[in-house]
Amino acid sequence: MVKETAGKATPASVTRTTEKTLLFRKSDVLLKPTLFGISLSMKDFETRGEPGEPALPRKIIRVALPKGHSARKLSQKTGSTVLLNHTPEPLSCIQEPSLGTNPELPYSRIKRTLVRPDREKYQAAFTMGKKVCRLAGQEMMGLIPCALVEIWPVRFTREGLLELVEEVTLKIVSEPSKEIARQEKETLLRLSPKTIVRRHVIANDLVINNALVQKELKRNIATLQRSLEKETGLKKKTFKANSIKPPSECDYLILTDNNKWDPATMQPTSLIGDMVGEFVRLANWKKSRGLRTYVATVKNIVDGKYGDFKTGARDLQEVIRNFLQWFCRSRGVEYLLLGGDVSMIPARQVAGAAWGQIGFGSLDKKNVIEWKGTYMGMHIDTGDFGQSTHILTNYDTGRIIPFDSAGTSNTTTAGWYHTTDSTFTTRTAANTEWVRINGPSAQINAKMVWYTNMNLIPTDLYYASLYGSGYSVAGKHDWDQLDNGLYGQHNATNNFDMVNYQADVSVGRAPVESIAEAQTFIDKILEYEKWGSTPRPDSDYDRFRRMLFAAATWGKYIRIERDPAGSDPPANNKYTSSGEHALLHCDTLPPDAGSQLTCYFSDQYYRLLNYNSGAKHNHPGWYYAKSGNDLSPSVTVWDFFFFSWEFPKPTAWIAVWDGNPDVLNPMYYALDFPDLDSSITEQEALREKMQTTFPEISRIERLYTDEADMNPAEVAETWLRHLTSENLTDALNRGPHFVSMTGHGNSDWCAYLCTALVNGLINGPNTFILYADSCMTGMFDVNDCVAEASLKHPGGAAVAYVGNSRFSWIGTGALYRELFFTRLQTVRHIGEMNDSRFELLAGTTGWTRESRIWYCFVPHLFGDPEMPVYRNIAEAKNYYIGNWNTNELHDCRCQWVERMSLKHKVYFEKLQMGLNAGYDGCGFCLKKHHTC
Repeated sequence: MVKETAGKATPASVTRTTEKTLLFRKSDVLLKPTLFGISLSMKDFETRGEPGEPALPRKIIRVALPKGHSARKLSQKTGSTVLLNHTPEPLSCIQEPSLGTNPELPYSRIKRTLVRPDREKYQAAFTMGKKVCRLAGQEMMGLIPCALVEIWPVRFTREGLLELVEEVTLKIVSEPSKEIARQEKETLLRLSPKTIVRRHVIANDLVINNALVQKELKRNIATLQRSLEKETGLKKKTFKANSIKPPSECDYLILTDNNKWDPATMQPTSLIGDMVGEFVRLANWKKSRGLRTYVATVKNIVDGKYGDFKTGARDLQEVIRNFLQWFCRSRGVEYLLLGGDVSMIPARQVAGAAWGQIGFGSLDKKNVIEWKGTYMGMHIDTGDFGQSTHILTNYDTGRIIPFDSAGTSNTTTAGWYHTTDSTFTTRTAANTEWVRINGPSAQINAKMVWYTNMNLIPTDLYYASLYGSGYSVAGKHDWDQLDNGLYGQHNATNNFDMVNYQADVSVGRAPVESIAEAQTFIDKILEYEKWGSTPRPDSDYDRFRRMLFAAATWGKYIRIERDPAGSDPPANNKYTSSGEHALLHCDTLPPDAGSQLTCYFSDQYYRLLNYNSGAKHNHPGWYYAKSGNDLSPSVTVWDFFFFSWEFPKPTAWIAVWDGNPDVLNPMYYALDFPDLDSSITEQEALREKMQTTFPEISRIERLYTDEADMNPAEVAETWLRHLTSENLTDALNRGPHFVSMTGHGNSDWCAYLCTALVNGLINGPNTFILYADSCMTGMFDVNDCVAEASLKHPGGAAVAYVGNSRFSWIGTGALYRELFFTRLQTVRHIGEMNDSRFELLAGTTGWTRESRIWYCFVPHLFGDPEMPVYRNIAEAKNYYIGNWNTNELHDCRCQWVERMSLKHKVYFEKLQMGLNAGYDGCGFCLKKHHTC
């Protein structure tokens, strides 16, 4: 229900009230007991927050506001409620985020510590009383102002119970805003009318009250834009061209070159061949589909053929960006294809603050700092940080603390160096685990962030986010307002370098650096887009019914075998036993290890063992022991208000008590997570949504490594096999249309997908669109990552691949993969599907915001951003659409079809049928039938 009422005010300052009632169901809430409290989840909600906070399901919703308004006040009115439990139980807390790196990588050594519930954070949750929402901010979606509301429908009662609010009415009071009016004008001046309309279509899908969006969709954006340009007297920025005059309008821009380039000197390094000619072939096809296309070269930009874009630029990246800012705005570019690998078109490396933070703590632990009165002492893991090439910054200000190779830093001059030990008195040139930071207290007494190759992220967003209030500032470099050479700096609350986390053009990259690779890349796109252009048997269209889900387990499965040496205490991942108990040693602790202990008598026969802190002789069970020599239970008691709960305090030692000698002397013990691995639950949630939304996707195949934990009903849903290299090869060779992958990864691995496997694929023209929720499979600054190999393999593999150029975060990455595929409901072009990632940044705070900024940078589209993705067989088949308003006939893939009103469309199965009906061929897509 949406209700608007005008407040008592003058017309110039009139307020409006927008109301919306939301309903929630108990059946969508799931409670599960764990050793560390109740786990609470809710359908279509995230469990997120800061470590130590109660793990309550939350989400951001968008509420459209009247034109030109900003939200002033949010109030709530709750209706019916229902209890989720009837006795006070501890709710588990948010844990530190986990990286999705391959276990073989050195960075997988990063171990998390089990976070205990934070008393102050839980008290804050209790004292919020009946509050279940907050105003989290505001954003513009095209010309539509939207209020961002964070909502958590599960709350605590005074008695410590969990309660679901089944009905809540939100009331937002808004008023006209000069800032919103300014943003409207900025949007009109920097984006093409078609791009603005697309954002309105997405807004129509996202907001909970779309009546205002429907009204905005009826406005003529082009007329508004021309009126504003006339009103402001704005003249588009022009440059004196040397010899090339580009077209006045362009929808699709390809940037490529015939040379490799040195980004620092801005000079060509070697000749490749006629790469431009290959991309002209792609441009001509796009032109035949109605797109106004243009191919620009790096050499012509550097040589000033379009104007001077070099003056004041630091490097080739900035020169290219300067050109794009001018060309894309003045020509109305919507899609940008970077036609070359980083050796041809270099990427910008930017700072990702979600990783590399060093906070205050006790120096007996690694990766912490401690203020020593006049300097800062830091204890690091040398496998992660501390090389002289690493960049150390103040988290609060972004200021760089320089490496002090000479030892000249002091209380007035900032610098850092290694010391021999924890006294921090003797400087050493060796890379030790002890770092001393000198300088004024105001500069150095703060949390720090290291920037290394792992969080200096190569990103093509630098070429897509072109316009904003922090760009084109006199005397500054875009994306580096701090002017320190470190781009994209931010923390949870500050956008130091004023980056606009939004794509103004949709960008994709062709990761090629030879003529043969370019031919393969372009041939795949043409084959996909022209699929319905030639007669085919119906069976050839079955590929568009197929989707493959592959999931390699996130959680560790730890096998603990008998210590062959009989050591007491045993070695790591070994056990020893006596007549009454067994002692297990495992130095991987929760949350990185599971808390389900299983005793395997053989590979087929096993017994689940119950946790029991009171276990002893004749009282079977297991618990964490204080040490290898002290078998008393390791527990902790948490007192909160009038509640008291006992929790296990994990150690590397586990004591198993049982009167059955077979339980104390098994083939092995195993530590696993008690529930189905999240790699599978996330894929199953996406599968359910895809099959519901796109019913023609009916041929589903699943390859999982943890399928043994699925119940019979889940197994019976669709075809399911164990994930192996052989099964993955077999499934990909059948040519699924979509592939959703998840699991630990590196630049050449995700769930058995690797370059060697890719190069052996024989799926031919049945190429797939793949999204990998994994670390670094899109690490395109190495030669070559598996994403690049997938596009360059001439025997088949992928036509498009979305992969991360650096780390992925377990759980968070699944949100982006799901949004990528489900956004296909609203948009058709694959670049816009990947651009959906910016939607998840809205309204976030703390580390969640830092991780969402990370995901603005890391997911890269290897492929053509304009490529239309077929949502069903009808779209893949070639049909024709007549516009009775203009009397023109179009190929169904012509871009002008997207601009056509539904009421003006007339459908024809064959070209001749449309011509016989009296329609004239489109001047772009059916040029040879164009007579007028």
